[in-house]
Amino acid sequence: MDWNAVGAVGQILGSLATFVTVGYLVVQVRIAEKERRRAIAQSRQERNIQINLAAATNERLAAIHMKGNAAQVSVPPSTQLVALLERMGLTGEEFMLLNWELAARWNNTSQTVLYLEELSADDREQFDRSTRSGWSEPIVRLWYEFAKAGFSPTTVRYVDELLARPGMGPLFLAPADAVQSR
Repeated sequence: MDWNAVGAVGQILGSLATFVTVGYLVVQVRIAEKERRRAIAQSRQERNIQINLAAATNERLAAIHMKGNAAQVSVPPSTQLVALLERMGLTGEEFMLLNWELAARWNNTSQTVLYLEELSADDREQFDRSTRSGWSEPIVRLWYEFAKAGFSPTTVRYVDELLARPGMGPLFLAPADAVQSR
């Protein structure tokens, strides 16, 4: 074999190595971009959860919101909201605190649903059970049914499918059910 042939083989191997390297870099850039988008989304949701939980634990803030909202008489509450408050038996302030807590809970649920494929089988089962239980509680379910029209359709579909599954009942009994089962 002469040196020209050896040089040609070397050039071919060098070109192949370059293509493999470029292919590897493309894959790494895509992975990094996906991870960056996920980190941004997760950070945004964590801030939403913190804001909503801070509001839900601050009765003074709820009272200020109620006072300010009451002053806006030109924008009466929707008949749906009034009916929901009456059905729940809550004051406006209590509903506002519950709303903020449940919004934080929803943000956590929706963030997790986006990355279900990354959960282990055990974590996925735990998430499904706790989600089903949490969103099955009567007052929470009532809030969810009222508010879900404004949520991500993907997450709503997932939660609705969980709630429709047989055999995955909530972890609690309503007071009337608890008395009858004794």
